[in-house]
Amino acid sequence: MSRSFSLCGVLSALVLGLGLLPAGGSSAKAGEPAQCIHYQYVTVCKYVTCYETRVEPYTKLVTWYDSCGCAHTTTQTCYHEVQVPVTKKVCTTEKVAMY
Repeated sequence: MSRSFSLCGVLSALVLGLGLLPAGGSSAKAGEPAQCIHYQYVTVCKYVTCYETRVEPYTKLVTWYDSCGCAHTTTQTCYHEVQVPVTKKVCTTEKVAMY
């Protein structure tokens, strides 16, 4: 099936079938051909900013005590979630009138 649609035949039949249009109802004058409108589907790409959640590692100092009560300081790797802006390309199909 074709992805284009034509109103040319419909408009021509309407003008020929009615003969005279009521006064003020149309901007086309007698003897002029009806304007044909074709619709075509066009792929349009846009850039959209969205946010993704990522897990980032970080280190911190932790003090712990052994069984004798002595303090020991070590580094511990922890993780936290951050939201990062990401630009993505999104393509959509739009119907455009072609005159």
